[in-house]
Amino acid sequence: MSISRKLPPRINNRELQRAFADLYKDINSIVDYLNQNSSDKVDFHKGKEGSVKILQDGNNYKVLYKAKDGWVEDTSATFNITKRQ
Repeated sequence: MSISRKLPPRINNRELQRAFADLYKDINSIVDYLNQNSSDKVDFHKGKEGSVKILQDGNNYKVLYKAKDGWVEDTSATFNITKRQ
C-alpha cells in the first residue's frame, strides 16, 4: 500500500541534493513497509528479521515476530476486540 510519497527539498548543492534524495528514498520505503494492508493470513516468505505482524484469529488478535528461524507467535500477547462508539 503506497501512500503519498515525500519529496526532498530542492537544493543547489549537488552533494546535499543527492544526500537528501537518498534519505527521502529510505524514509518512503520505511513508510511503505509500515503501512502494508492487513491480512488474516501470514505470508511466511515476507518480512525481515525484527518485523512484527498482527494476525486476527476470530475475535482475537495474535502478535507474530519475524526471527532468524521464521515467524514466531507471542503466546503471552492475545488481544480481544472491543468496539467503541
